[in-house]
Order: sequence, then structure tokens, then C-alpha cells
Amino acid sequence: MLRTYFKTAWKIIVRQRIFSLINILGLAIGMVACLLIVQYMSFELSYDRFHKNANQIYRIKHQNFSQGNLIENLPKTYSAIGRALKNEFPEVLEMTRVSKFEGLATAQQPDGSLIAFNERKLYFAEPSFLRLFSFQMLQGSTSALDNPNTIVITEKTARKYFPNQDPISKTIKIQQQVSGTNITATVTGICKDLPVNSHLQFDFIVSMDPRAGNWIYPDYYTYVLLSAQTNTKVFEAKLSPFIRKYTNLGSENTKSSPTMGKSNLTNLTLTLQPLQEIHLYSNLSEEISTGGNGKLV
Repeated sequence: MLRTYFKTAWKIIVRQRIFSLINILGLAIGMVACLLIVQYMSFELSYDRFHKNANQIYRIKHQNFSQGNLIENLPKTYSAIGRALKNEFPEVLEMTRVSKFEGLATAQQPDGSLIAFNERKLYFAEPSFLRLFSFQMLQGSTSALDNPNTIVITEKTARKYFPNQDPISKTIKIQQQVSGTNITATVTGICKDLPVNSHLQFDFIVSMDPRAGNWIYPDYYTYVLLSAQTNTKVFEAKLSPFIRKYTNLGSENTKSSPTMGKSNLTNLTLTLQPLQEIHLYSNLSEEISTGGNGKLV
């Protein structure tokens, strides 16, 4: 029976060659297009899901209003907020702050020559960065940024600056004239080249002082790891009283105040952005990397 069906189909194909060719090509093109679309969607939806605790990691979103108008809508916030959140709320298991910048990186070679490049993927981050996120370390450990003036680089960066050498304990000088940055940092870790489906894309991570923080300017991307039992809506509701507390502490315009007398904190709103939604559903100014389009997906 099946053999008869095949014979009949073949006769029709031979008899109506052009019509059959159009149908077969149309079916093939449709299948290829479908597979490409599925592959694209799967890739876009996979962003940041490789982190061990991806569903418990959130970024702090910063919104400031003036007379009812939104004047700041940022993925960054004050550098003091992350530390204050961890101190105030047991739900916050870990937090980390990140600052992205561009600068000149220089490394000396065994023969005394210098290798130098202008780099765009430089991060300042505190030690907890390597513990909160699950970037694979090839050399060194998640404590590689625990000491001041240390730096972690990716494997491709290691090949670029230290060809045919062991980069560990070598030094890299980081300079940026605009900010006055001039740091000589010791390489304490090599990180595996980052997955493409990560919204965090760096070549260098320079250690920053974990104690530093202020309420003066929203210049740090702040991530928190919440406990698995945390109700995010309930936690977000606690953020307004949290801000009011520090507003009251900063009511006096003195340098001893943690907020340095900053007056616009009363109009500040903090919310949580799930890590897995940042790439597709966050289109804020000053994003740390170019995002995707959730509506298109």
C-alpha cells in the first residue's frame, strides 16, 4: 500500500515538474525560516540563565521624579544603596556594585616592551561580584578581587596582553584621563571568555573598595541576591520606607550625613529588575550593554 502511494506521488511530481518544484521549495524555505526563528528566540530568551542563582538575582532600578515628572530612569543608582540594603534586610543574601568605563590598559613584556590598547570593556566591581555571578574561573578563585589593586581578566585578554606567558601575578596599568584613574593592578584571576548570552560583557574587572559608597550621584549598577523565600512585591514595598529613613538622616546639610544633605531622595523610587529580563525588557538610559527587543521576540 505504502509503495503504491510513493509511486503515485512520484508520477505526479514527474508529470507536474514546475508545480512540484515550487511546492517543495516553498516547504523547504518555510521549514528553514521556522528553524531560524526558533533558534533566534531560544538564544534571546537564554540570556543570563547560566548563572547558578539567576532567578534570585535582581538589579536595582532607579527612578527620580520632580513635580510629578520622571527626570531619572536609570539602571544605576547611588553607590551607598547596595551596602545599606544588605545591612537593613535579611532577605538580601549578597549584593555587588559595578561601574563600567573606558581607558588605556598597559602591560610590560619580559623584554621590557609595552603592550597597550584602549579598552571599552573595563569594569570596576567589588569582591562579591565573582561570588554573586557564576562566571567560570580558569585560574584563581572567586576571592580573586578580595584585595585592593587586583584585577581579573578573560582568557582572550590574557592572550592579548601576555602571549605565551602565565598572567597570574603580572601587573596591568589602567589609566583614564577624564576621571583621573591611574591604577597598577595585579592579575589574580583568569575568567573563561564570557558567554555571548550575558548582558554583562567585560574584559577586565578591577577591584573596588567594598566600603566606598555615597548618595551623591547614581553611578553604579547594583545587583542583589535575594533569598529563595523572598516575596519580591513585599520586598519592593519596603524600599520606600527604607529611602525615607535615609532622607531623614540626611535632613541636615552636613558632611557627617550619609546623604550629604541630598534633598531629592523623597522623590526617589527603587524597584527590582529580574536578571533574566534585563536583556529583553530593560530599555533604560545608560544601560551597561545593548539589549534586545522583547516585543520582537
